Amino acid sequence: MEISSFQSYLIILFVVLIIISIFVFRQFLKTRSEELNLVNFEQRGLDSLTKATELYEFGSIQIKKRLYSEATKTFLKAIENYENDKSENLVAENNPEDESYGHREISFSKNLYIERDDFKEEFNRKYFRLSIGKEVRLKNAYIIKGERVEKNDSGEIIKIYCTYDPKSKSGSGTEESLRKVKGTIHWIDKNNNEKISVNNYDRLFKVESPDGNKDDDFRMYLNENSFVQVKNAYAESNIIDAKKENYYQFQRNGYYKLESKNKELTFNRTVTLRDTWKSKS
Repeated sequence: MEISSFQSYLIILFVVLIIISIFVFRQFLKTRSEELNLVNFEQRGLDSLTKATELYEFGSIQIKKRLYSEATKTFLKAIENYENDKSENLVAENNPEDESYGHREISFSKNLYIERDDFKEEFNRKYFRLSIGKEVRLKNAYIIKGERVEKNDSGEIIKIYCTYDPKSKSGSGTEESLRKVKGTIHWIDKNNNEKISVNNYDRLFKVESPDGNKDDDFRMYLNENSFVQVKNAYAESNIIDAKKENYYQFQRNGYYKLESKNKELTFNRTVTLRDTWKSKS
C-alpha cells in the first residue's frame, strides 16, 4: 500500500510531537522532583543537614531557583560539614603518557595543600587556576570552586574555602565527571603526606653565552636562582618508598632524584619541565 505525501507528513509530525512530548514530560518530572526536594530540604532546615552531598544538592537547587543568598549559606555550610575524619582513596596514573607505568592510590580528605601560585584573588582572563567564583579540577579528584579566603594579620592568605561537586570524581563516568573546566591543579592531602626537602637546581647563568660580549663581566649574568632550597615541602605519603635509582616527576616543577633518607627525604632536581632560556630577538 502506497503512502501519500500528506500521510508521510502526518507520520513525521506525529513522531516529532511524541519526541517533544517525551522531552517536556521528562523536564516536568525533573522540575517536579527538584521542587519536592527543595520543599523537603526547607522543611528539614539547614541546621539538620549534615552530609556534604545533601548540602550540595540543596544549594544547586537554590541556584536554579535563583535563591542566590540562600545558596551561598548552604554551600558555605557544605564546606564546614565535610566530615573531618572522612578520607577516601583515589586512583592516579603514574605516567599520563604511558599506562604501562601503572597506577597508585592517593588519599583525599577535607583539608588539602595546594601550590600558593595556584590561587589568586585578582586575575586576568588568561589565568585558569583557582580563584573566588572560578572552578578548577583537582587532578585525579573533584571539581572545586573557590568561595572565600581567610587571611592572617599580615594580609596573607592562609586558608581557601571551597565547594566541591561530589559527582565530579575523575574516572567515575558520571555526567558531572565529564564536565570540562579550563584549569587543573595538583594537591596534597594535609592529613596524609610526607614532609621532604627539595633542592631546585637551575642553570648557572641567565643567558646561553655569558662570555659572548667581551666588554661585559660574565658575573653580571649569574642566575641568583640557580640553587633554591625548599625545606618544608610536602609530597604524597607513598614517596617514603622512593629509591635512588628512580626518577620522580614533581608536577609542573621537574624531574627529581632521591639524594638521601637521613632525617628526612631530600630530592635534587635534575631537569626542569620547560626551557628557561630567554630568546633574543
